[in-house]
Amino acid sequence: MHSHPDVLCHHELFNPSGIFTALPLRDDPQFDLGSLLARDADPAAFLEAVWRHNLGYHWLGFKITDPQQPALRKQLCQDPTIHKIVLRRRSALKAYLSRLIAEHTGRWEDYRTTETATTPIQVHVDYARLRAAVTHNQKFYQGLETQLAGPVTRLAYEDLLKSTTQQTLLHELGLRPKPLHAASRQQNPFPAHAMVSNLTTLVDQLKHDQDDLNLLNELNPPPAYQ
Repeated sequence: MHSHPDVLCHHELFNPSGIFTALPLRDDPQFDLGSLLARDADPAAFLEAVWRHNLGYHWLGFKITDPQQPALRKQLCQDPTIHKIVLRRRSALKAYLSRLIAEHTGRWEDYRTTETATTPIQVHVDYARLRAAVTHNQKFYQGLETQLAGPVTRLAYEDLLKSTTQQTLLHELGLRPKPLHAASRQQNPFPAHAMVSNLTTLVDQLKHDQDDLNLLNELNPPPAYQ
């Protein structure tokens, strides 16, 4: 969103490890939203500072995720004057794999937009932890839907780079049509089965429960593993 000339869009301002502003502002000593300690001591006051430091933009936004500031997130969701964008993956399995890989590499965003990932990183998938994560994610979004008031746009992560999706979003936000450009690249553009190191075991575990058929379909293992 920050690539649109009328939008100031920050990243995760409430991330536990840092205040991640829009990329062009991270090295700007004149743009200061305060310290991590001050933010965590008074999230509401920090949010007011975010709204004040709009740099003259009429559209200002940021990313907030589970489990960041649940009380404040609920307040934002229930505010009818704020347009919410609810982003989720269609594939619960790839959402979990993406998290495992990020935890393994320590890289949650990759800004090397001129390079293309060519080799998948493989991680071990514990079946019980996968099931718990999928259930938690489902409950999070179900709870989120009960909190939403005012304008909401729901997007699938898999559609973000589609021009039609981007222009529909701009229209719903009341923004003029403009081409948008990603500031980061997709880190794991590979089939789910290519990112699992214990594929044989996971396929066998997913076969035994009717509730896991969707996950098995998302895994889409090669014929040799089926």
